[in-house]
Amino acid sequence: MTNARCTALLSGLSCLLAVSAALAAPRGAASSAGAAPRGAASAVVAAPSAAAAASRPARVALVDLNNADLDTLLQLEGITAERASAIVRGRPYRTPDEMVSRRILSRSAFDKIKPRVVALKPAGA
Repeated sequence: MTNARCTALLSGLSCLLAVSAALAAPRGAASSAGAAPRGAASAVVAAPSAAAAASRPARVALVDLNNADLDTLLQLEGITAERASAIVRGRPYRTPDEMVSRRILSRSAFDKIKPRVVALKPAGA
């Protein structure tokens, strides 16, 4: 790799790191007095305070439609006890989209949970 290409690559990576650090930093974390010079990348990102973390809902890992219990399904946005029961009764699923094609969930209800669900092989299969 030529020196110019290495420099361009490092510059691009530096910009990417700066943007990701800026997006990850809590609002108001960077002040003009403590901010890094323009164009400089900072790898240090302030951790959110305990109070800020407690005020946000906890992130839930992906939910496996074939193995999740009712309580886990109820944590998904828009999933009621009736819908959770229908999901369990409709098992197994090859793909999450089957819940719509099999009319277990409406498209709008499914779109709300789609990023948070997967359909792995059922336990014991």
